[in-house]
Amino acid sequence: MITSGGTYDQLRIQPITSGIDGKIDVLTLSNIFTKGGLCKLDRIRAGTVNIILNEVGAGNGFGTKDFTIATSTTYKVADLSDNVEVAISPP
Repeated sequence: MITSGGTYDQLRIQPITSGIDGKIDVLTLSNIFTKGGLCKLDRIRAGTVNIILNEVGAGNGFGTKDFTIATSTTYKVADLSDNVEVAISPP
């Protein structure tokens, strides 16, 4: 799936069979502006993960992280650069 632009409530990558991690060759999240809740990568097996130039914030301060990569996510190569957590007001 490739998309450019737009507004989304949720992005879900789910395997056909439950209880199995999603498998992805290349996952790129770039220039994303998220607000109002947690952004979490969970149960993904990827070859390459690129998370670049994103702004994340739930509007509740910096006490807890708003963007997380769960320990259940595995990858061979990762580029995690130029991402910031900001004090964004929720929608």
